Amino acid sequence: MKWSQVNGAHNEVAGFSSYSTLALRVDRTMNTQRLKCEATNAALDEPLIESQYLSVYYPPRRVLIRPADSGDQRLLVGKSARLVCGTLSSNPAAHISWQFSRATDDNKVHLGDVSLNETTRDNGFNVENVLSFTPTEEYDGTVVHCIANHPEWKHSVNTSFPLNVMYPPKMLVNDPVTVVMSEGDSFKENLTVRGNPAISLWQWRKNGVPFDHTIGRVFARGAVLSGKQLLSTDAGVYTLTATNSVGSTNITIKLAVEYSARITSISTPVIAATGDTVLLECEADGEPSKANMIHWYKNGEILAAQHRGHKKAILRLNATEQQSGEYTCKADNGIGVPAEGQTFLLVNSAPRVLPVARYAKTAGILGGVAKARCKVYAVPTVEFVWEKDEQLIKKNSSKYSIVNTQIDYSTYESTLWIKNIVPDDYTKKVKCIARNSFGTDHLSIPIIPPTHPDEPFNLTMTNSTLNTISVAWEPRFDGGSDQIFEVKYRRQNDDLIHLVNTTHTNLRLSGLATANTYFFQIRSINARGFASSWTSPVIFATLNEDGVNVAMIRNEKLKLTTWIPYILIFIVLFMLLNVVICCFVCNRTKKRKLREKTEMARTAINGGDVRQVQMYGTMMGNDGMSRRDIDDRPEMSEDEHSVRTMIEVSPNGYMQPIEPMLYESTGLLEYDYQTRSYMGSSQGTRSMTYANVPYPEPPQPSYHSNWNSLQRQSNNNTSPQHHLSTFINPNMGVRAGPINYAQLDGDLV
Repeated sequence: MKWSQVNGAHNEVAGFSSYSTLALRVDRTMNTQRLKCEATNAALDEPLIESQYLSVYYPPRRVLIRPADSGDQRLLVGKSARLVCGTLSSNPAAHISWQFSRATDDNKVHLGDVSLNETTRDNGFNVENVLSFTPTEEYDGTVVHCIANHPEWKHSVNTSFPLNVMYPPKMLVNDPVTVVMSEGDSFKENLTVRGNPAISLWQWRKNGVPFDHTIGRVFARGAVLSGKQLLSTDAGVYTLTATNSVGSTNITIKLAVEYSARITSISTPVIAATGDTVLLECEADGEPSKANMIHWYKNGEILAAQHRGHKKAILRLNATEQQSGEYTCKADNGIGVPAEGQTFLLVNSAPRVLPVARYAKTAGILGGVAKARCKVYAVPTVEFVWEKDEQLIKKNSSKYSIVNTQIDYSTYESTLWIKNIVPDDYTKKVKCIARNSFGTDHLSIPIIPPTHPDEPFNLTMTNSTLNTISVAWEPRFDGGSDQIFEVKYRRQNDDLIHLVNTTHTNLRLSGLATANTYFFQIRSINARGFASSWTSPVIFATLNEDGVNVAMIRNEKLKLTTWIPYILIFIVLFMLLNVVICCFVCNRTKKRKLREKTEMARTAINGGDVRQVQMYGTMMGNDGMSRRDIDDRPEMSEDEHSVRTMIEVSPNGYMQPIEPMLYESTGLLEYDYQTRSYMGSSQGTRSMTYANVPYPEPPQPSYHSNWNSLQRQSNNNTSPQHHLSTFINPNMGVRAGPINYAQLDGDLV
């Protein structure tokens, strides 16, 4: 052994003793080395030697962690794994412990199992410790710490090892995912899917059928599922299969598209005999589907029906004439507008002519065409026959033509065209006869010259908002030519009158004032310029800010005030009656006293012989009419009861009175007439001169706005009323009266 001298010793002599002190900085290489101390002097032949082996404590230079089974650093989820932590050359042998950097472990220390403890060449110790565990997805990315320490060491030595746990794809939210949308809406659902290694394949299916990116209005890109303006057909179960090298997983999305109920099937119209049992079925669909969401109605009243599940309702009926008619199936699941479907129960019955006001008569000019119509309800199909003077009218001829139409399953209409009208036609009626195997019915229709139209009826308000009012009415006889309808309305306490013309039987007026009352009237004007009278004024109103019809509120307030005039009239009549009774009693008393005095006087004159006084009524003259009655008659002039008559002079000198309105103006020759004869005042003498007038044209009638019942009464108010007129269908060329056009203040429904 070769020894090397160590310098730096400190020698000290104290008396007969010598001391040598050596200070060394030891390192791991000095472990187990022998330190020798030699002492010599002149008296010694051989030096004195003392030796000691050094034991140096030192930690390992490094700590290593590796998988125990292979060099692959990856761990597989669910498969048992072992990690080895080794220390290289430490003295003494290291104590090894483990820790996981997971919140759930709370710095828990794992000891593991010692698998190796050997001495190294430098007399140190190599130690290996094995930790066994089963990794889960939560272990992925977790850092494992291996700690080597010993009480003799000042510091511990540790190392860390990140876990790379391989696991199949996993969704971070609960499966399945439910998405509820309304029809027409859009959505986007981003599915968070985690897996190690990264997902290499995305596959989508709808109700088990694979699709590539797009199906209907639904789009799939990776883990994102979205839809735009969804339809009910887009609803379904969407399944995503995510795959990586470890495995795959399925993720389910239940897409529900809510939509209003809709009728999917309804019974066809049924023709039955009286007493038959009839079943009407109605099926509906909707999302969500609710119990008893299907109901049957007739004339707005709900009917008792049998329900089969949520989507079918069956109506059982005993066929009678009262049960015959239209039946409505309504389905309502609370989403959107309820769905409706109609069917008919048609019970065999004899024809029945329906009362249609505008079909009650027909009119046409001489040489022109008139149209007679009748509408009939009948089951089964009806056959029409037309007669004139009990003579059957042939279906098609130079004089007549007939057109029959089926309006619906039980309503039929027949139209008779009467051509080349002659004066004799005005004295006759045509008869419409409808018949089937169950009976007959008929309607007699007079043919008259052209005249003014009848005023419309049943003017009602169908809807109102803050600034609109919708009205509707029913037409009557048109006077023999096409008619339009003129609606006149005025706001309460306002003199401005609005006129609106339309060819329809309903009208929506916009731009009205909120929470205001309006007076409405309507009349009809036909193509010949004749107009009906105005209907009686009716009151409609717009809504206030709370959605309440102000007319209803005012009517409630006016109920009490409406009765006040009647109460006052009753009180006045009662008082007058008392006065009359008192006068009658007083007059009777006076007459009785006068009679008594007269009798007393006669008795005194005649010596007591009393004669009865007979009372007679007033003497009557002029065939029972008193002079007083004659004097009280109102004066009547011939002018006020005169009748205009036009005379047609034939080439043979035969004169025939005619009515001017029987002819079209285009077929008349020019003639001179005095305007005042037609348009003048009713007072005074009318005169008319004719010059070669074979077919004199009647004067154009004058129409004046009659709003007496609506005019606002005020003192010293001489300003004329203002009229705003709007003509909705100017192409007809029909306009009566000198009314100025103005901007439209309303539109058709």
